[in-house]
Amino acid sequence: MFVSFVLVACGTATPQEDTGSRDNATTATPQPWLVSAVPITLDSVADIQVMGRLDQPDIASTIMDVALSPDNTRLAALTNTQLVVWDLLTGAAVFATGRGDATQLFYSPDKSELYGLTPGGTGLVFDAETGASDNNFRGHDTYSGVAAFDSDAGWLALGGLNGIVKVWDPLERTSLATISAHEEAVVTLAFSPDGNYLASATSRQVRLWDWRARNQLQQWDTGSDIAQLAFSPDGRLVVAGTRSGASLWNVVGGEQAYDFRLAPNGASRVLAFSLDGRFLVGGSDSAGLHLWSLADGALVSSLPELEGSRLAARFSPDNTLLITASFGGAANIWNLTNISGDTLSRAPLPLPSNEIIDVFWTDDGRLLLFVDARGPIYAVGVPETSSETP
Repeated sequence: MFVSFVLVACGTATPQEDTGSRDNATTATPQPWLVSAVPITLDSVADIQVMGRLDQPDIASTIMDVALSPDNTRLAALTNTQLVVWDLLTGAAVFATGRGDATQLFYSPDKSELYGLTPGGTGLVFDAETGASDNNFRGHDTYSGVAAFDSDAGWLALGGLNGIVKVWDPLERTSLATISAHEEAVVTLAFSPDGNYLASATSRQVRLWDWRARNQLQQWDTGSDIAQLAFSPDGRLVVAGTRSGASLWNVVGGEQAYDFRLAPNGASRVLAFSLDGRFLVGGSDSAGLHLWSLADGALVSSLPELEGSRLAARFSPDNTLLITASFGGAANIWNLTNISGDTLSRAPLPLPSNEIIDVFWTDDGRLLLFVDARGPIYAVGVPETSSETP
């Protein structure tokens, strides 16, 4: 059945579907896989539906990390025991193999390899077609569990407990740079969109680097514990999500652009720019989600009634929609083209499970992928209409 709905004011309570029938959602036989016909946009969103379910070939477990292939045709995931890759055109598993203690996962830009990182800082290299492992490399001797990946160039940055940052070309198994970035443990890293700069952070300090030259360009102090970093799509701003909010600085001049305050726990879980750079969404389980305009720094909306934990949010590739989900709460789609005052329009998205721990939008906009805490991944898209079917 197609999902059909009308976007409603975000301040209006939306009756939630009874989730009692979802208890067996992960054990029920999955429906035949459907191919998404068009990108999910404001014009097509009323026709979205669950296109299929990706199941683990072994005993289902919570997924630790996922990676999308550069062409959006494959999805790789790390489970408790395995690395699993699915074909997003058919829904079939391509292969499953032992994950080798990897807890983080990245696709090479040419789709030929998958890179896993272990808690001890070893880089595991998997053939993306067969899962065969070979030519692993020692990425960092005092790895802090923090990494950043430039998906275009394929560069991998690793942070250390000793403050040292290492940048690798994993395809060539070559170390490109070693930077004595900080005097304490690195807690988060981010590459600029063009790959020229690298931002690194300790608990309360951000530094900006020309990583090839190992040259520090800027330094900013937050006064609050830092959870994550991100660059604006045009590379002109860097933002730190902290326990008290979100702080933004200009990359070139170094001056602070905005300082958004949130309590409690600030923007410690969610921090993302829309691809056109107009909006920033940030928040945490306790503070909820907030949407700001980067044209003037104004708060556009505080998204209401977001129940549950493990909040997740993603902007659509065409910048017209925002998807939010949580564990124990509902998934919602927000209309970014219909903003009145400080309210947004939204629509609930019925899913087979209310135990969602993350959501991803493919770069081509054709699929939304919802990660269930119990193991399955639900694909949502726009199916072919009867008029398009012979």
